[in-house]
Amino acid sequence: MASRQSSLAANAHNARLVQTCRTFATVVGGATAGILGLRGVYGGLFYVLLMATTSGLAVAKAGAAPSAYWNRPAAALGVGACLERSLLLSYLLFWSLFFSVAHLYIY
Repeated sequence: MASRQSSLAANAHNARLVQTCRTFATVVGGATAGILGLRGVYGGLFYVLLMATTSGLAVAKAGAAPSAYWNRPAAALGVGACLERSLLLSYLLFWSLFFSVAHLYIY
């Protein structure tokens, strides 16, 4: 039973770690999109590419057996996890902030 509890604790820790990486990537990606001056659909595509890259790196780090690190790897690393409201809002916040700061006198 202790092994199962430590496994659940380890899985919860791994899920928090991936969420932290996604949050960091969202903030840096939003700032990058703003500085690059991406607008409209291009900014949205940049977000999709960013989340796909982040999930891909997490799967690559897990190696050949992601089920050893997450109870449900598809749920932890899939599209639904990337479309979380807090991640989208953080991306939009930093995208618009850095777009405004970097391109204040251009537009």
